[in-house]
Amino acid sequence: MCSDRFLPYLSALVLVCSCSVKEDRVECPCFLTLDWSAVDCWTLMEAGNDGLDWMAVPEGGGEVQAGSLALESAGPYTELSVPKDTVCVSVSCGGVAGPDGSVTVEDGHGFPRLFFHTSSVDATGAVARDTIHLHREHAELFLYVRNVMMKGASYTVEGTVAGCDRYGHPVPGHFSASVDTDSRGFGSVVLPRQCDGSLRLNVSYAGDVVRSLAIGEYIIQSGYDWTAEDLGDISMEIDYFQTKVTVRVEQWKKTLTFTIVF
Repeated sequence: MCSDRFLPYLSALVLVCSCSVKEDRVECPCFLTLDWSAVDCWTLMEAGNDGLDWMAVPEGGGEVQAGSLALESAGPYTELSVPKDTVCVSVSCGGVAGPDGSVTVEDGHGFPRLFFHTSSVDATGAVARDTIHLHREHAELFLYVRNVMMKGASYTVEGTVAGCDRYGHPVPGHFSASVDTDSRGFGSVVLPRQCDGSLRLNVSYAGDVVRSLAIGEYIIQSGYDWTAEDLGDISMEIDYFQTKVTVRVEQWKKTLTFTIVF
């Protein structure tokens, strides 16, 4: 049994130890696991992609962590040590993510076949987990031009969205990409997620725009949903002889024909 004269010193020692333990607990990080088990690597590689870029950003400030993974060698999970906070996790596959996590393209280039994941993770406990579900952030426009009246005509799609930010929201900017058609009149271009019907198809001949079609409005009126979690492809047939535009969306589940007004 301790002597009474040691009790004040023992009490002080217990108090110091208690404060130290309490402070250590406050400063302990959260161990965040990024779970890659739901990622369909085969589908991503079929789209021409070979890697993933990820970013973890604490909302309250602190170190931003980022990294890359090759699809062919991606492990089942990645473990991070983050501050106890709400952490924004973003993952992109396709294209090149900028320092802020956004994926944009320069004017004159088609959009990449982008797949994206974003989430806000509650990392205020000792451990947290985020299962990565990548969603299709691009739409491929397949174009078929029938009865071409002008040999040597060229086609360009223009819009007002240049990509998406790390939350998956459209980023404003001028978008312009050429559609290279073959001898039969078939071509395609990859588009970013849109926020309105501003897309236009410009038909040029000898350096001058001779037709400008409001394809963004046609696409929306045909029932295409730019807010869908996973974007589908679009098929568009332009018949100059009959002055018609036929739009097929969502794997040809709905078809609508418009009269071209020159």
